[in-house]
Amino acid sequence: MTRSPRIIGQGLVLLVSNVGSGAVQVAYTFGLARLLVPTDYGVYVALMSAFGILGLVTSGIQPTVARRVALHGAPFRLTDAVRLAAKSWATPVALATMAVSGTLIIATPSIQSEFSLASPWPVWLLVPLTALIVITPALRGIVQGGRHFTALAGLSTVDVVTRAGFGVALGWLGGGVTGAIGAQLAGALVGTIATFAYLNQRGRTQPRQIETFPTGSEPAAPSQKNWSTHLIGAETQSMIASGCILVMLTLDAALVARFFNAEDTATYSAVTILGRSQFYLSATVATLLLPYAASPGRGKPLTALGFGLAVTGGLNTAGLLVLIAIPDLVVRVLYGQAYASAAPLLWHYGLHAMMLSLANVVATYLIGCGNRSIGIVALVCTAFQIAAVTLWHATLDAVIIGLGVGSGAFLLGTLVMVYPANSGLPSNQAERT
Repeated sequence: MTRSPRIIGQGLVLLVSNVGSGAVQVAYTFGLARLLVPTDYGVYVALMSAFGILGLVTSGIQPTVARRVALHGAPFRLTDAVRLAAKSWATPVALATMAVSGTLIIATPSIQSEFSLASPWPVWLLVPLTALIVITPALRGIVQGGRHFTALAGLSTVDVVTRAGFGVALGWLGGGVTGAIGAQLAGALVGTIATFAYLNQRGRTQPRQIETFPTGSEPAAPSQKNWSTHLIGAETQSMIASGCILVMLTLDAALVARFFNAEDTATYSAVTILGRSQFYLSATVATLLLPYAASPGRGKPLTALGFGLAVTGGLNTAGLLVLIAIPDLVVRVLYGQAYASAAPLLWHYGLHAMMLSLANVVATYLIGCGNRSIGIVALVCTAFQIAAVTLWHATLDAVIIGLGVGSGAFLLGTLVMVYPANSGLPSNQAERT
């Protein structure tokens, strides 16, 4: 089989698997909006968006680990890869996790006041999540970099199904914000355990076998010293780019909660959840693309990038057309009449989500290629969005316009950098020499 059909075939398998789990997540999100009263739902979305900022310093872990595993073909035991990936990070990560957890506990009264929480439990349940947002990406990065795409999709499904099951049950029982966040914790914990169990089983039974994919040859395994050194250096550039995408996707809800009243926050939360659903359904493409972009050799797989952009653009365009044609029906069916005021904003936010989705695909490709300018562009565009929302928030529509301008600039900037990433000696090749 030639390279292009193989890439497309694996992409379709991963896409179908993840769209299924994504559909469960979307259904759960809309179900939760109906189970919670609008004000509680707005508080939940705003609180999780604010907590997502903590992922800024860890969002580069999965792409960094995946890139290293893909770059060296993962011809070693996966259990050894876990130890090598964690060796340089164990102490600082443990200290940072304890510091963040302690800060959350101490700041609980202030957080309660800021988000109008009646109980401290939603904040306390976020404490163990600070450890899981570090551990899980490292483990998933090994699975992603090893091209175990089917397993990666299945493990992600475990997270979603567990979260949805607990969330619906607790929401039905009147758990409110506490129950919704408890479901987040349950899903993350079960997903982490499942990922570790998969890696442990894989390392015991098939220490050298990985799913086949188009490469020129199998390179030698890296030394432990080179692995640690690379992770420390590569974490900086992938952390900035991945973290900025996370901020562009989530921080707006927390800012809106600060500048608008509870009713407007609930309306905006409904809009953002639908837009994020577009992003997550198409984020599968970026997951597939990174190992191919990181593969050694002079030519970068522009075919894979083109396929990724085509699929992402197609999914988002279809969703955007629906939001333009029947926004009122979408809101009534998915959220209920209580969120009717969200309908006029849907396609505006959908356009922003579409540009960010496309930019995410190109940025992931550039991270895999070893591009070290992507972080600067992402940082500038993120700073613009934060400034725009902070300074220009007369209406919810004004907030979305500011986000859209920043996402459009980010997409344009990433596309401009694609040609330099494919000219001259690839950085991946340079790292191996």
